[in-house]
Amino acid sequence: MSRLRPCNAYSIAAATGLPRETVRRKIGRLVDLGWIRKEQNGHLYLTPRALKHFGTLLCSRDLPEFLETADRVRNLRHD
Repeated sequence: MSRLRPCNAYSIAAATGLPRETVRRKIGRLVDLGWIRKEQNGHLYLTPRALKHFGTLLCSRDLPEFLETADRVRNLRHD
């Protein structure tokens, strides 16, 4: 699997349209579950545990289709 680039709460909020506070709370939960590691600079990384659990999906050909569908749903929500 190729290395995934880090993101942060702001970029997730901007990409999803969710309020930053909601994203922050969800990130906290994912950190508690051990699926996300948060660095001092705010960068977020998937942990080996998350990659083991979701690695098949992340490498799947279905992922681009899933992301496209998510974009369509998000756009419908804004209309």
